[in-house]
Amino acid sequence: MIEFARVWAFVLLPLPLAAWRLLPPLPARAAVRLPPGAWAFLDAAAGAGRRRAAALPAGPVLRALGWALLVAALAGPFVRGAALQTPTGRDLLVAVDLSASMSERLTGADGEDADGEGEVAAIEAVRGLVRDFVATRRGDRIGLIGFASDAYLVAPLTFDRDAVGRMLEEISIGLPGRRTDLGQAIGLAVRVLRRQPPGERVLALLSDGETNAGEIAALDAAELARQAGIVVHAIGFVDEADSDGESPLRKVAAATGGRFFAASSGADLRAIHREIDRLAPAAARDERLVRDLTWIPLALALAALGGIAWREAREP
Repeated sequence: MIEFARVWAFVLLPLPLAAWRLLPPLPARAAVRLPPGAWAFLDAAAGAGRRRAAALPAGPVLRALGWALLVAALAGPFVRGAALQTPTGRDLLVAVDLSASMSERLTGADGEDADGEGEVAAIEAVRGLVRDFVATRRGDRIGLIGFASDAYLVAPLTFDRDAVGRMLEEISIGLPGRRTDLGQAIGLAVRVLRRQPPGERVLALLSDGETNAGEIAALDAAELARQAGIVVHAIGFVDEADSDGESPLRKVAAATGGRFFAASSGADLRAIHREIDRLAPAAARDERLVRDLTWIPLALALAALGGIAWREAREP
């Protein structure tokens, strides 16, 4: 859609009409005097182009059109192009637990899930939380890790939030194994983020916290993350807020200066989303590319001026 940078310029449209009605006519001596040779040239040009000039609109129409186009050019027409994101300098990895225990169901407040529709599997609650979270991360580079017995980089760091959302729908329980290895997930995040330029580095770790596999201890991996400047925020999907399953996730988050959140029911998810947004705010807005269209009405105004000169030249 065409927009105008200086809408106020359109108040100038009636200016020629006001000048014609209010100002006195110019005296005859104010006319521009041309040498005889110039008149002869104009007469010849008028005779040669009489047939083509006859097709032009009447002089007053051309003058009105030319003035309107000049005013439109002064108003600065433009169209907005694609969004140009303002990078925050933050690299954010989301690690999702795909072990068998994540198929257990969570219950929201009063027996309802986050959408008010009864019980929901933990992995579906994770998908909903991550989908909403990723959609708001303007200016962040987002990556996705799926882990269980092994850890895999499902989506590399990118500004394309929609692509990460689509990859999120493709992951499934048991794909990287059936057991949980927090150390593998944190270690992979450290390897990925260490290769990136300096900046803010965040890992959002979503798991039930039941680390029961792997050769790398979760706390050892958390120490490596701390040394690499990575802050880990952990979300634990547990049945009870004081469950022992929380303990590894809570310790990992504390070791890196992050926060631990207990998601014991689907009703906790929206509050967790708001809190993480507060801890790692996204860019305030996106800039948009602008295409200036001023040259179009300006070129048309010059064409109208040429038409006026052509008609004037062919008149006797």
